[in-house]
Amino acid sequence: MALTNQAEWEKRRLQTCSREGIAADGFCMKGSRPPMDFTTKLNQLTQRVDQALDTLVPPHSGGQTGPARIHEAMRYSLQAGGKRLRPVLVLAAAGLFDAEEGITRSLPCAVAIECVHTYSLIHDDLPCMDNDDLRRGRPTAHKQFDE
Repeated sequence: MALTNQAEWEKRRLQTCSREGIAADGFCMKGSRPPMDFTTKLNQLTQRVDQALDTLVPPHSGGQTGPARIHEAMRYSLQAGGKRLRPVLVLAAAGLFDAEEGITRSLPCAVAIECVHTYSLIHDDLPCMDNDDLRRGRPTAHKQFDE
């Protein structure tokens, strides 16, 4: 439906607010869900991402394939901390459509996004790029594990 004027836009906005239980001024109406505490939700999702990283990129064991040193370097960089904003956005978006089950099912995707982001930081720190020695207060991967 094409909304052609301001009055139609405002009418649609008020209908949506009414249907969703939100007052037109942005505050929750009586009887609707309480407002979300952003910091609490962010911390909960960040904690879920950190736990999923430990599960999906576990410490190298003798039975695994692949070089142990590369695996160790991957974990070193992934566990350097950070805001985890990208995977949290993945989880939050999934949670909008399927609540808890959507968040749980999207954890591997969120971890993959964090792995790609971490790779980009490692690549950016290499001597042929910025040649940084520290990332988040720790030696960069190429300083800790050689190039």
